[in-house]
Amino acid sequence: IMDARQNSTSKMVEGDMEAMGWEIYPPLPELVASGEYSDFNIRCDGQLYQLHQAIVCPQSRAIRAACSAMQGAASKTMHIEETDTFTIRYAINFLYEEDYEIDPDWVEDQARSEGAQGSVDAANNERAVKTLLAHIRVSLFAHHHEIEGLSEYSASQIKHLFASVPAHRLPAFIQRMDSCTQDLPRQWITASNIMLRIKERVQDLLAAPDFPCLDVDRRILLEIIRACVPGTRL
Repeated sequence: IMDARQNSTSKMVEGDMEAMGWEIYPPLPELVASGEYSDFNIRCDGQLYQLHQAIVCPQSRAIRAACSAMQGAASKTMHIEETDTFTIRYAINFLYEEDYEIDPDWVEDQARSEGAQGSVDAANNERAVKTLLAHIRVSLFAHHHEIEGLSEYSASQIKHLFASVPAHRLPAFIQRMDSCTQDLPRQWITASNIMLRIKERVQDLLAAPDFPCLDVDRRILLEIIRACVPGTRL
């Protein structure tokens, strides 16, 4: 009876989201979507995710500690308030399937909402920045909840993204990245391993025609200087 009720609740939630015009992406792993054998919940951004301690807890010290603290409780529900529907779904996908993929339709919608029109370079930069922002949010989630595997995976995606940006677009890309992350806690710079990625491309950045116009967060600028002069203490 309980499994049937969980299945019904899950379908009702996703049905309500679809009725409101929300895209259900990424699709949850089948075991999570069905709620079958679930023994604890995460509630986030108004949604309830029915999860499995045997799968999730070995991968996250923070969630394992929360579940241990709830032992004996009638309902084991962990409330997560600091993230959004997309990020929690990416994280859940990783916990169950060891990867996640940023929704390309979401990226396009975000880019359009920012008015990414005009030059091809500007539109491509906006798409790249929105994809990066999604990975940064996943990285922050992994950092906060001590999910080492997810931290490493999101870092690899960020590295790949930085490597794919053409040299002439780097200053505008970094400038836009900085302006799009003002609402995030500033530890995102460290948590998402961004500075290492900038250091790896510092020669390309310095050679770009638009580099003199770069106006970014002081910490990013200091790291660029450190990359130019190894051993510099600022």
